[in-house]
Amino acid sequence: MSLFFKQTSFRNFLQGTADSFGYVNKKFSGDINVTAHLYQLAEDNIDSKGGLMIRASGSTDTPHVSLLTNPRAGGLTMFYRESAGGETLSKTAGVWDRNMELMMTTTGNSVTCYYKHKSFADWYELGTATIDMSTEFQVGVAVTSASYGRHATLQISDVSVDGVPIDWSADS
Repeated sequence: MSLFFKQTSFRNFLQGTADSFGYVNKKFSGDINVTAHLYQLAEDNIDSKGGLMIRASGSTDTPHVSLLTNPRAGGLTMFYRESAGGETLSKTAGVWDRNMELMMTTTGNSVTCYYKHKSFADWYELGTATIDMSTEFQVGVAVTSASYGRHATLQISDVSVDGVPIDWSADS
């Protein structure tokens, strides 16, 4: 099942010490493996981003790890905030910006991000972040236009946890 997110809003950012962006999520706990196929992010702003995200909670300043594409600014980036109210840090892989497989694994409070091109067999590790995370946390898809009145449309599909597709229509 494909998901399409079109986001238009004021102060749509994922950076600094607090976030504002479009996000659909479900709650999970324990060690998990999240995968998705990212087709593309259609945007009209250089700072637009979209992809997978794991957040400790729904708070704007919560710890998180995100694996997001940013086509006009370097490809795929891992963003992370290790503690509530902390700065958002990042690590970029200058690779493809579309037709990618994304994977995030949690082991305790550590989240590791992987990627591969759809046509490749091997996964590549982008990085690991250790964040303050409660027993229950959010797993979802995020998109930001990063500018008032601008659009960003994310096309992503096959979002699964431990090989089971996420049912976005069911309550968490």
